[in-house]
Amino acid sequence: MPPPPPPRPDAPPPAEGTQPVRRNRFIHDTLRDAIGRGALPPGLVLTESALARLFDVSRAPASDALALLAAEGLVARHDGRGFLVGDGTDPPLRRDLDPADLDLPQDGGTVLAARSARETLYPRVEVEVAAATGYGSFLVTSGALARHYGVSRTTSQELLTRLERVGLVEQSLNGRWVAPRLTPEAVAHHYEMRRLLEPVALRHVCAPDRAGATAAAADAALRRIAALRAAQAPPGADDITAVEDDLHAGIVLACPNPRMRDTIRRSQLPLIATHAAFDRYRSAPEMERVLADHEGVLRALRDADPDRAAARMARHLDQGERTTIAYVAADPTAPPGVVRPYMVAVEG
Repeated sequence: MPPPPPPRPDAPPPAEGTQPVRRNRFIHDTLRDAIGRGALPPGLVLTESALARLFDVSRAPASDALALLAAEGLVARHDGRGFLVGDGTDPPLRRDLDPADLDLPQDGGTVLAARSARETLYPRVEVEVAAATGYGSFLVTSGALARHYGVSRTTSQELLTRLERVGLVEQSLNGRWVAPRLTPEAVAHHYEMRRLLEPVALRHVCAPDRAGATAAAADAALRRIAALRAAQAPPGADDITAVEDDLHAGIVLACPNPRMRDTIRRSQLPLIATHAAFDRYRSAPEMERVLADHEGVLRALRDADPDRAAARMARHLDQGERTTIAYVAADPTAPPGVVRPYMVAVEG
């Protein structure tokens, strides 16, 4: 199961302490993140009771979270009690879970409440910062971010730390957080990683145990494209985002390799900047090229033809690199609303 697509930058912001994360999803996402970072070693035994104690919940949400992870191939049922991290081929490793491994505060029953605002707000901030970097470098201060969203300085500082982990911001020697401009060279580097990994990810999702779900997702994505064409009207921002997410998030990030997923997403994320500039897609020839490229990949996936899907994806990414580099190199002006009030333009 891939992560859900990030919210649109113009979606209403969550307020701190509202929109609580569902317990099973929160536990699932926390464990998946830890497994992806390598904080939980292969073979580590995870049990419902241990997770229930750690997260201060009943066994039911812990059981649901483990079942979701097993369906994704991140854990395997253990002949004894619980699940093993990985595919089940490593010897069982039994030790207590450390909250530090899961990036959790060590405060027992307040874990869910303390992280709720961060977990609901972070995807929005991530998209906003990524979108702005196509138009310059920006200073993002903890105080400005906290004031903009009405959260604590502690929460805003933790959001910035997470942005640093995915490479969207850097902390200078004087402690200031800067989101550096997306340069043509950086675009080329990101696309090189995507060309290496996204075609391989498509081969994974075409494996016999996943081919049916992949074909169904491809068919749904093709229907969306057909509906856009039938509308005979310029696509809106949400339409463009949905088309991109159908393939590059919904299908590519269904790859069972967590490290591959993480690397792919890190290289996809900064390129959101070009997707935020919807004027680029108002060109009928450009939009048609994007739709035709996606159709080629999706039809191959629907036909369970991984070789053709991988080749089509590589060609699509080659073309995407050329147009994105040309767009960024032209020093475009940021569309209204892309640069958020908590960002201050800086030189460099």
